[in-house]
Parts: sequence; structure tokens; C-alpha cells
Amino acid sequence: MILSGNLDFLSVGIAIASTTVLGFSVFFNNTKSKTNKAFFYFTILTAIWGFFNLMSYRTIDLALAFFLLRLEIFF
Repeated sequence: MILSGNLDFLSVGIAIASTTVLGFSVFFNNTKSKTNKAFFYFTILTAIWGFFNLMSYRTIDLALAFFLLRLEIFF
């Protein structure tokens, strides 16, 4: 089954999309609030971290995996 091999992509994609939508909805609720801005930046960084986390363990090339792990730790 095709879905079973890509279940991790699906779950991470749903998590990234939902956190991003939540961040945008909170931010556009009150764009002048510092708390809303901080939460929005946090959700964007969480989405980027989730992407690099997924890519770091899905890659086969060791040099690329090491570079992606560095980016994951950075974010």
C-alpha cells in the first residue's frame, strides 16, 4: 500500500499545516499584540523545525543528513 510508506510525510504535513494555520489565526486576531507575534514566530519556527526533522531521518546521503541535523538543532 502506498500510504503506509508515506505515513510519516502525511502526519508531519498535517502537523505543520495545522500549527501554521493556528499561528496565522492567532496573529491576525490582533496583529499589534506582542504575545500574538511571539506565538506566530514560534509556530513558524516549529513548522521549519518539523520539516528539517522529517528530512534529516528520511535522507540516505550521510553528509546531507548531518547538515540537516545541524539545521534541525539550530531551529
